[in-house]
Parts: sequence; C-alpha cells; structure tokens
Amino acid sequence: MSAPVQPSASSIGSVGAQHVEAALSLIAPKWTTWSAQTLAQQGHPMRVRDVAARLPFISEQLIGKRLAQMHADGLVTRADDRYGAPYQLSASGELLAPVHRALSDWSQTYLSLAKWPVPNVSRTPCGVCTFGIRPP
Repeated sequence: MSAPVQPSASSIGSVGAQHVEAALSLIAPKWTTWSAQTLAQQGHPMRVRDVAARLPFISEQLIGKRLAQMHADGLVTRADDRYGAPYQLSASGELLAPVHRALSDWSQTYLSLAKWPVPNVSRTPCGVCTFGIRPP
C-alpha cells in the first residue's frame, strides 16, 4: 500500500498551508489558548499557581505542563530557570491576540451554523472564570 500523496504547497494557493498547519499545532493543544489569554489579560509575569487560580476548571499540574510546553515552543518566556519562576508571553506569544480574535470570530459563525455546543465562560465578581457548555 502506498503512502498518501500530499499536495504541493503551490497547488493549494497563496496561503502557506504547511505553515498554517505548523502554527496550529503550536496553539491547538488543549488549554494553550486559555493560558495565553490569561497571561495577556494580566499583562505581567505569572507563576503557574496564579494562572491556575484564574482558570479553576484546569488543574495546576496541567497548567504547569502546558506552560512548560509553551516555553519549549517559544510562546512564553521565564525570567530565569529556577523552580517557580514566573512565565510571561514572548514576542511570538503576544502576536497570538489577533489570531485568537480571528478564530473566535470564525468559530462564532461556524459553530452557530453547525449548532455545536459553545463553551460558555463567565467571570464571578472577584474575577474567577467559570466554565460550562451552552446548549445549541
């Protein structure tokens, strides 16, 4: 059995599909977007426990793993290598804001047309996120 043939980049059009796929693989892991947006909203370096406190529906351990992977991928930086050093968005991570906005705009249209459940996030008066699924 032969391997599937991938189309050449030039046959796809002006969008570099391989670059889009590579970029999506960096931001696609679950909770990457939430972690990046939390860091962006706070605007200052944050420790894992501080990010986790703002995302109470995700374990601190998972946030730590996600931030470590984001660090390896160049989306966040750390002041130093000591244990517990805070994370902040790198220059590349800061460039995610318009990407997140575009994906949010697209998904609102697509998900409403497809009648998919959309995550419903709200903040309590003290700023803590709550998470649920809104019915279609």
